[in-house]
This record gives sequence, C-alpha cells and structure tokens, in this order.
Amino acid sequence: KNIHNKHNNFASEKNMPASQSPRSFFVSEAVELLFQIHRTQSFTEAAQNLGVSQSVASRKLVAFENALKTTLVDRSTRPVNLTADGKEVLETCRPFLNSVPELIESLRTKNHLRIDLRIGVLDSFTRVITSSLISTINKQITHCTILSGTSDHLYSRFLKDEIDIFISSDPSIELKDMRKKFFYGEPSLLVLPNSFPLENQSLTWSNLRLCGLPYIGLSKATGGGKLFQNFLVSHDIPILQKYNVDNNSVLLELVDAGLGWTISRPSGVLQHVKYLPNIQLRAMPAPTLSREVFLVSRNSVPFSLFQTIFEALTRITQKKLAKETIEIAPWLEEEIFTVDLDNEKKISFSSVSD
Repeated sequence: KNIHNKHNNFASEKNMPASQSPRSFFVSEAVELLFQIHRTQSFTEAAQNLGVSQSVASRKLVAFENALKTTLVDRSTRPVNLTADGKEVLETCRPFLNSVPELIESLRTKNHLRIDLRIGVLDSFTRVITSSLISTINKQITHCTILSGTSDHLYSRFLKDEIDIFISSDPSIELKDMRKKFFYGEPSLLVLPNSFPLENQSLTWSNLRLCGLPYIGLSKATGGGKLFQNFLVSHDIPILQKYNVDNNSVLLELVDAGLGWTISRPSGVLQHVKYLPNIQLRAMPAPTLSREVFLVSRNSVPFSLFQTIFEALTRITQKKLAKETIEIAPWLEEEIFTVDLDNEKKISFSSVSD
C-alpha cells in the first residue's frame, strides 16, 4: 500500500498515469532485486543475475528501503535473508513479477516482435548443444547468427560487437554491463593412441613424461592451451609440449596417428567420435584438471532471453553432454558439475535425478 501511494503521488505530480511513471520502473527493478536476493541469499549472485555490479544493486536496495522507511534485507546474517517487511513486500509483488514475462511474450507474439541474435558457441560444444539450443529459442528470435571458435576467439568477437552472447571457458572475464553465469563443469582426461607403450601400467606424470611418446597440446593462444600451461606451472609438472595445434580435431588426428598423447575435455572428444576406435581414454593422474563453462552476454540482451538460454544450456548439458561423457569415461561421473535450476547453485551431476 505504501508503495502504491508513493507511486501514485509521484505520477500525479508529473501529470502522467501511474503505470508510466519513472517511479514504476524504480519499484519494478527494486522488487526484482529483492526477489533475486531472496532466491540466491547473496548480494553478489543477485547482482550478477540482474547484470549489474554489486555496488549498483546495493544502492538500488538502499534507495528502495529509504523510500519505504524500513529495512527489507537483514545484512547481519550469512547467508543474507529478508526481514519480515522484505518478505511481505516480496509476497505482495510476486504475482506481478510472475505475470510480466508472460505479458511481454504475449505482446511479442501478438505484434510479431522478435530479436536478431548473434551467438558464439565453443568449438567443443557445437555438435552436442547447437541444434537443441536453437530449437529452444527459435520462437523468440527473427534471425540468428551462429559462430563457433575457441573461448579467446569468441571473446575477441564479443569485444568487437560481432556477437551478443557466447559460451566461454574463461573464468577471468569480467566486464561492465555484462552478465555471466556458470552452467557446466567438466574434468579432463588422457587421450592416448592404441599403441601407447604403458597400456597396463598405472599412469603418473613421471612415467607419462618418460613414456617415449611426446605430448601434443593446444597452442598457448587458445583458452585450453593457456589453461593447461597454467596447470603445469602451478603444479610444477615437467611435461614438454612437442606439437602445438589450435583445435581439437588436429589434436585427436595426431593422437589417432600414434604421434603422441594429449589431455582433452570429454566434450572435445565427443565432437570427433570418429577417432574413438583408434584411441584410448584414461584417467588423469593426480593432480587433475577441470574447466568451468559460462554463458556470457551483454546487458542489452533481454534478461528473459538470457535466462532461457542459460536454462536450456544447463538442461542440454545434463541430458546429453554429461551422459555421453559418462558413457565413454564412466569414472568421471563424480567430477562433472552442473546447476540446480531451482536455486542456481553449483552441484555435482551425480546428485541430479533423472
């Protein structure tokens, strides 16, 4: 009621309907922020979900609390919780939050309003996710440009404004006016030729180094190459890289020919299943290496579309990529991570029910 009265008073002062008042946008944004804080119990995650910095989110909340003359969030607890007034405001406004996306989608359909989207997909994900993802968002877009490449290549095109949203394996990407959400975590594995000399031995980094076959790796110019080089340096593992390549196809082709061994992600192997008969997959010796995969977009991409793509990628990687990974490397099941879409928390894939 307090919100409604302040809202109408502000609108009348400006001689415009309450529904068109700038204050209405302020209230809507503030309540959406309150909802995200309630769902994530974290200022940081709530801000990320809305595509703003934590400081901006905090200022919006303080302004909303000052307008209502009350405290909506208990900042003294961890995790963060709403106060009684905060819960009352959220419960009152929840129907509004639920109905707005439906209204927008209805109006888009009615008036044939669609979005042109430029999306970037990691090379290692194209076979597994692309068609399923596009099928999910098909009704929300007029035209879609799909580009593939390494994480670094896609990030470069993003900075040049050549793509709007992309899949990245670079955890360090942080830009103003950008959204980023984790949706999949995959371990690495050894990829060896069938002629590998240590077939029946338990593998260590030491005997891999002395096995008689060289290591074949991705170039340092690629995200995967940088990830592995940082891994070797941080764990003081003396593996020398004889061949440098810039994509998984060449990587696996060289292993297939018996020219060396490599480390890859399951998604990269599944991208090129034709090589499976002539290679063997084995567990990495400790320490092991994993990568996290994120969805990254500009804030200009509608949040509803971003969220749709995020949820679609989470479900596709759970139903397809994770399960296909376990089929070729069953020992990796406990090392695959995904997202619980009910609360958007990172969880082990082994805890996901069918």
